[in-house]
Amino acid sequence: MNETLEKKQIELLRTLKERFKEEPRSWWQTQSKKYKTTWEVGNTYDNYPEPSEEKIVKYNFKAAISKIAALLLFIFFVYYQSWQHNSGMPYFMLVAMLIFLLLELPSLYDRKPRLIITSQSIWFKKVGYEIEWNNLMASYVEEDHSGDSVTSELLFFHYDQLTNTIHEIRIKLNECLEMNDTQICYYIEYWKIKTGNRTPQI
Repeated sequence: MNETLEKKQIELLRTLKERFKEEPRSWWQTQSKKYKTTWEVGNTYDNYPEPSEEKIVKYNFKAAISKIAALLLFIFFVYYQSWQHNSGMPYFMLVAMLIFLLLELPSLYDRKPRLIITSQSIWFKKVGYEIEWNNLMASYVEEDHSGDSVTSELLFFHYDQLTNTIHEIRIKLNECLEMNDTQICYYIEYWKIKTGNRTPQI
């Protein structure tokens, strides 16, 4: 990373530090969103093997099968109970379960890569182009605690040489992928360090 990029990176990190800082709140209020660097998330465990030259991440086929099978069994159980008591299955419940089933189906038949991590770059299906490690300015994980369960998004800030601008990319991490958040962040940090892209401390 050249001197100009390093200056841009430091300015960006200062901006993000201010943007992600915890807002003052009353004792009964909880912080809905929390931000961690990929280093903080990926450094949680140290027992992962040294990454291979290329890591292809797809939907977790086995997890998708399990979730869909459980849903179908639940639909059958509700239908059977309704038949036993001579009452129809509630329409809204049937519609809700069918919608959930349709949302899960892509995880079953879509075997295309969602994420590819190599020694030179990272590729997201959502973005459609590779981001070289030297152009990665900052990477965070945003944890949203506002719902019933915690959802996470990967925040990527990378430099575009053609437009001389910094772009922000958001990638959902709770999509039943073959790798969990910690593993993905571990591989990101591994190759950042290997290629000499060390995030300065601000």
